[in-house]
Amino acid sequence: MIKNYLTVAIRNLMRHKLYTSINVLGLAIGLACGILILLYIQQEFAVNRSHILGDRIYKVIREQRGSTQTSYTEGTSGALSPVLEETFPEVETTVRIWRWTVSVQYGERKDRYLLALVDDNFLDVFNFPLIKGDSETAFRTPYSVVITDDMAQHLFGDMDPMGQTVSIDNRSFPGEYTVTGIVKAPHLSSGLYFQILSTTIPSVEETQEVWTLWRPTQSWRPVKTFVLLKAGQNAETLQAKMQPLIKQYMGDEVAEKNTYYLQPLHRVYLYGESDFNPAADSPMRHIYMLAAIGLIVVVIACVNFTNLATARAVTRKREVGVRKVVGAHRPQLMVQFLSESLLLTCAALLIALALVELCLPLFNQFVRGNLHLNAATVIIGAPAVLALTLLVGLLGGWYPAFFLSSFRPVTALKSSASSSSGSTGLKKGLVLFQFGMSILLVICTLIVYQQLRYIETKDMGFARDHIVSLPIFVPDFSGEPNPQKRLSARHQMVKQVFLEHPNILSASALRYDITGYSGRLRLVWPDGDPTKERTIRINEVDDTFFETFEIPVLRGRPFSADVASDTSQAIILNETAVRLLGWEDDPIGKQIVLPAYDNLSLTVIGVVRDYHNLTLREEIAPMGFLARWKMFYSLALRIRPENTAQTLSFLETRWKHFVPDAPFEYHFLDELIDWVYFNEQLTGKMLGVFSLLAIFVACLGLFGLAAFMVQSRTKEIGVRKVLGASTPHLVMLLSREFIFLVLLANLIAWPIAYYLMRDWLSGFAYQTDLNVLPFIASAIMALIIAFGTVSVQAIRAARSNPIDALRYE
Repeated sequence: MIKNYLTVAIRNLMRHKLYTSINVLGLAIGLACGILILLYIQQEFAVNRSHILGDRIYKVIREQRGSTQTSYTEGTSGALSPVLEETFPEVETTVRIWRWTVSVQYGERKDRYLLALVDDNFLDVFNFPLIKGDSETAFRTPYSVVITDDMAQHLFGDMDPMGQTVSIDNRSFPGEYTVTGIVKAPHLSSGLYFQILSTTIPSVEETQEVWTLWRPTQSWRPVKTFVLLKAGQNAETLQAKMQPLIKQYMGDEVAEKNTYYLQPLHRVYLYGESDFNPAADSPMRHIYMLAAIGLIVVVIACVNFTNLATARAVTRKREVGVRKVVGAHRPQLMVQFLSESLLLTCAALLIALALVELCLPLFNQFVRGNLHLNAATVIIGAPAVLALTLLVGLLGGWYPAFFLSSFRPVTALKSSASSSSGSTGLKKGLVLFQFGMSILLVICTLIVYQQLRYIETKDMGFARDHIVSLPIFVPDFSGEPNPQKRLSARHQMVKQVFLEHPNILSASALRYDITGYSGRLRLVWPDGDPTKERTIRINEVDDTFFETFEIPVLRGRPFSADVASDTSQAIILNETAVRLLGWEDDPIGKQIVLPAYDNLSLTVIGVVRDYHNLTLREEIAPMGFLARWKMFYSLALRIRPENTAQTLSFLETRWKHFVPDAPFEYHFLDELIDWVYFNEQLTGKMLGVFSLLAIFVACLGLFGLAAFMVQSRTKEIGVRKVLGASTPHLVMLLSREFIFLVLLANLIAWPIAYYLMRDWLSGFAYQTDLNVLPFIASAIMALIIAFGTVSVQAIRAARSNPIDALRYE
């Protein structure tokens, strides 16, 4: 019986090749899009969820309230961890993590890796699987390290790393370390990423203090604290109990401005700061948007499938009548029609999986991921995909299975192929829905691209083109404890060496890159008065910083290499900082005290024009600039646009001269800016690609429906031609119904798109205008595409021989 159903189904589908191809291809594209986005979301949700005890692990977040800004940081005092264990019975254990990039050497090989200093219970709380070694003994002896599998391959190649000794050159973690284990590398975005694990606290004063002491005034707290609660304990209860610790160990003043929060481990990556600051951006917001995009494309494909299946079903009324006359029962007809529909969806699923495998490399470039369609992902995602396929198959077959099979034989044999007002209304409704969703995606795509274009072209207040950033001072900063021996102490000489090349126009040494969050939040006392305390961002720059980035000095003067006091007693403010401090009239010569720098007193020597020192999601922040060369990380070079490859080759040669043991590293400033807006760019790319696919699928359905419509009105077309109807008249007659539906779809999509995009743009402090152009452009595009799609079939019908049309049926 089943074999007979399948045989009949295959014959029927092969008899209508165009219909079958359109239906299968449209559904396959939709399913492929859905599977790709499902893979991406699955990867994002997997971050930090592989730990067995993960539902009881929390990260300590510290809120610091300033006069104008509130910041949230994962940095805590190293002393917090043991106090939590000793004080609160709800705590089973705690883990500290301090990550730092170090220089590692083995034989002649030397490179930089991320070391994590952790408590010795780290592998008990976070169950990263050991490939080699034993977690019970891995850290038993001092100066033992566990390395990741990717580092083992990179540093040792095919050699077995176990028992080998590596040398770490770093001022905080110096020494000779023995490899005692190999662990699978964590996810890069987990916040727990590392390449080296160590539990040895070197006898370095700074390291000892950071790891073991309370640091009430220092802003640099590199230690992260994780808490493992006992089973059944409530995190909110513990969080409330933690607040008195701030007052007890760091004083009343710190307690007034600081609060501890506990963030569940599984929310750390997906939600980030948005758990405490609703205005903050988070990966979860973009995941929701991508999930909505994927869902819309899949639904469009499913609607398209159902619409075509319903349209074809109308032509099979007589088949139902004949089958019933020869003895077929309704359950048999229902199984027959559902079999055909499920057969189509299964074929579409197989094609979709092939398309996914084919498109994964390109998709990975889009999302900067490493997605694979392997056995594990298939097993996890299979229930959802199979359920969707089954649902689509049932929806596509419901009309012939449940409606047509209920007809009496006489009614079915007398009915015309085109007579079904209910079916016609359903088809129109589904076409309306398809194009409404497609137009919605197009409008959103155009507005997202408008905002991205706005970001690319907006005057940021500084030169952004042809700027190269070299982190050339970082190796010495990390490894050399004596500031006078660091390369940054000779930054003026380093700049002159690089400026020898004619393609290098200007050079500047600085601490934080000018993109994104270009500065560290600091408390300042205007006029040395603690009662007037304010919060501004501070960046360390040299005397040519404002010249290199073309930031004009509005009052006073910039830093000068000829004025020795500029490196220790001077500060330059931006316009926003001047307004914050209430010094609009005459800021030059005013005094500012920085309590975090041992109450360092500074004199304002200049005011520079505001530039976007944060992302365009936020207002320009108040900012101050110091000339402390001890803190320099990078060298920024403005180069000529010509002969870039030659210039980069020169930069690499000079890099190797100054830091021969560190691999050459550089970034273009516009690339760094692009990285800051990666989520927005990803959303724009996804919207663009999937909008095109959605329209393509909708057009496939429209093409199939137009072919069916022409077939069902063959005699009418023939009569009209005999009576003198022209080809343009017939084309408009056959197309106007669909054009009306597309116009109506625009009216439905516009308010929805306006509401969604207004909400999305509200996440930017600086945004493009939400004008009418994207809405009009999407309407015109949809009309042209719909008219062109239907016209192909209409023109062919209009040019046919009317005699053949009148003989039809």
